Amino acid sequence: MTRCEISNLVVVVCVTTVAMFCASAYADSASLGGIKASADATHLTVGDLFWYTATVQLPADSRPVLPGADAEFPGFEVRDYQEETTTLPDGTQQIEIRYQLVTFTVGEKQIADFEVQAERTVDGQLRTDKYLAPPVKITVESVLPPQGADPKPIYGPLFFAPWWHSWLKPLGIALAVLVVVVVTAWLWARRKRSAQGAVEIPLTPHEAACLALQKLGDSSLIGSGQLKAFYSELSDIMRRWLEYRIDIRAMELTTGLIRYDLRNSDLQADWQEQYIELLRRGDLVKFAKWTPDDGVAYGDLDLAVRLLEREAPVEPKPDAAQGTEPDEGAAA
Repeated sequence: MTRCEISNLVVVVCVTTVAMFCASAYADSASLGGIKASADATHLTVGDLFWYTATVQLPADSRPVLPGADAEFPGFEVRDYQEETTTLPDGTQQIEIRYQLVTFTVGEKQIADFEVQAERTVDGQLRTDKYLAPPVKITVESVLPPQGADPKPIYGPLFFAPWWHSWLKPLGIALAVLVVVVVTAWLWARRKRSAQGAVEIPLTPHEAACLALQKLGDSSLIGSGQLKAFYSELSDIMRRWLEYRIDIRAMELTTGLIRYDLRNSDLQADWQEQYIELLRRGDLVKFAKWTPDDGVAYGDLDLAVRLLEREAPVEPKPDAAQGTEPDEGAAA
């Protein structure tokens, strides 16, 4: 074999090796997948929203590292982000990444340098594949008319009122006046009937205080945690009753002054101490921001009822009021 033939053989072997390497590399790159990008609108006006979609196809053993909602698109703002992963029949992964973008500058723009990375293990070593999306061109136009253009006027819709339209306002006013008259007459008649049929019996101060304590117990002030309002009402009830009982201005006096006036009254000493302690606890809640338990509040309500019951006015018996008839034997 001559030297020329040997040289030709070497060239053929090299070319064959390079071709096989290129084919292997092409097949390997094809098996690694790819990326494509698109936009649902490429001609926009300033402020229009549009969707930019990047579709990545990865091998089954790849672990994608997606940029997520924090991806940056120079000249654009990200308003929404979506992603969806699908397994194709050949086992590869297809990931669709969608960004809703908006821009506020006009001109020719390009969405480029969008990259997705994926990790996979090759021959026991971790390998990172990078997929760079092709650029997408976007044309953004201004919402203003071009210079020198004569803008056309914009007219609103025309409204033709029907013939009966002019009667609506007076009719509405007449109906409103009629409703007011009817309601007023009904309320007046109802009040008149109530005044004629019901005889109001005034309550004594003691009865009014007992009724007020009953209403206070039926309220939800303790259960709802409104202890300050509860003790304020309880103190007012007991002070108003005391004004009636010993003729002092208890509503205008402090607890200390009330105690001083009680010493000159005919009320028993233990009753006075319990009454003053009840007012003092009310002062602690109202002014010192003390928060007692619900049981203490209910106990004070029961104490107030017992204090009034002890001092309830004694109703005269019929015999005592009219006098007893003399015994016939004694008269004889």
